[in-house]
Amino acid sequence: MERIDEERQVVTQETQIVVDFMHHMAEALGENPRSEELYQRIVHASILCTGALSACVFELTANNMMRGVAIEGLFPPPRPLPDAAKGKLTTRAKFIEQILKSETFPLGEGVVGVVAATRQGVLIGDAAGDPRVVKHDDPALEVKSVIAVPLTFRDRFFGVLAVTNPADGLPFRRPIFRW
Repeated sequence: MERIDEERQVVTQETQIVVDFMHHMAEALGENPRSEELYQRIVHASILCTGALSACVFELTANNMMRGVAIEGLFPPPRPLPDAAKGKLTTRAKFIEQILKSETFPLGEGVVGVVAATRQGVLIGDAAGDPRVVKHDDPALEVKSVIAVPLTFRDRFFGVLAVTNPADGLPFRRPIFRW
């Protein structure tokens, strides 16, 4: 009976997360924001609803590459950081944001590239041993757990939303229920 109560509580919490996310997105769409503002609201709502430390929306570019367009938190770049650029910005967060917004990478590369290429979401509970996850020298950029999902509108793919590292230190896990 206790296990059933625990499962019921988890389902209730997961349902609330989905409802909260939908509420945040409905508010954002109601204000008719530009795509840049909408992307920023999506990453913010994703962090609030998943408990992640960071999130990023990667957009498909005209030349079929992926590029970060909205970032919140210290989101680990999908490629190793270039040594030459490390001291150019005043804060690490601004540096990471500049890297994510300026560099592009092809479909199929890394977790985000795989999601973009396959149009299938990925949940990696323990990212330490996953070859698709870049291992950064900076411990603040260590990816412990990640969720990445394709973004589509009217059957048109336009990007990937990724969240990393739950704030509670536990790995992301599959929900108990399916929609």
